[in-house]
Amino acid sequence: MDLADLRKAVDGHWERVLPQSSELAPGLVEGMRYAVGSRGKRIRPSLVCATGLSLGAPLEQTLDPAVAVELVHAYTLGHDDLTALDD
Repeated sequence: MDLADLRKAVDGHWERVLPQSSELAPGLVEGMRYAVGSRGKRIRPSLVCATGLSLGAPLEQTLDPAVAVELVHAYTLGHDDLTALDD
């Protein structure tokens, strides 16, 4: 499995785990999808998947941890830009 295959697997998993919309918080869902929408947001998840595969884990078991790593990273970047948290 090469990096392009891992990227496709991660892209498909994003679509399954991130909500498409929300009646209660449409802005939140839009922000979540924007924060992880960049193509560059596939490197860390792909590396997590590749590490898991190299250790013998099936791809399906690596996708949740891979996406979780990127969600935490995106969260920290977003909150770092909030001035109220810098005080």
